[in-house]
Amino acid sequence: MPGGQTLLTVRNVTLLEQGQTVVANWSLDENLQSCVHFYRLVYWDDFSEVPKDVYMTNTSYTIPNVVPCSKYNVKVSAWTSPTQEGPVATAAYTTIAKPSAQPHIFNLVVDKHAAEMVWHLPEYHCNRCPISKVIVDATPQFKLTIPYQDSPLRPDVVINLTNLTESTVYKCDVYLQNNAGLSPPVHVLIQTHYEPTPPPPTSPTPAPTPPTPPPTSPTPAPTPPTPAPTPPPTPAPAPPAPNPLNPPRPLSPH
Repeated sequence: MPGGQTLLTVRNVTLLEQGQTVVANWSLDENLQSCVHFYRLVYWDDFSEVPKDVYMTNTSYTIPNVVPCSKYNVKVSAWTSPTQEGPVATAAYTTIAKPSAQPHIFNLVVDKHAAEMVWHLPEYHCNRCPISKVIVDATPQFKLTIPYQDSPLRPDVVINLTNLTESTVYKCDVYLQNNAGLSPPVHVLIQTHYEPTPPPPTSPTPAPTPPTPPPTSPTPAPTPPTPAPTPPPTPAPAPPAPNPLNPPRPLSPH
């Protein structure tokens, strides 16, 4: 190496976001590039458990699958032999904010005048831009904005809709809002229940009245037998008429 130089210094490390990647670039004195055995790049974000260590011979590396609103830290060094590392150059970059992905409806319970929705939110490691609001835009009737306190755990969100009209279809668009804007909406249809008004109570139905038998005529008393007709009395025989030829004799005195 010229002048007995044994250590090479990396300069001008830049990080540029492209799509879902971050491209790291750096430079070295051109006349010393041939002295580099390899470059070592170490990178991590604020939530990485273990930094990633990569080796290459060119002066560029693309970090894949970067997460919105995450800070990425990079260290680059030039090695002139497998055991000789030059000074480490560092850089950091925070990825730009992007709207959240859609939430996912987990449960829906609908009643006559109310509905309860339970929503799963996108996992924190997929987009770390803090969610600030859950918005329900329903037709007809209302728009509901629910403040949300974000955290890496991102617990489910329970939304209660009240004062709904029975037997009505509500078309709901549900959004998440973060510092980059609104997520794509999720469309949900809610059909409230219908309960007919019960009729007023009625008096108990009386037992049916047995039919009245037709009136019966009284049984006539038996008719006494007709007595046999009484024969007329036999007239006494008339005294014989006097015989003029034989007049009666006068009775003799006693």
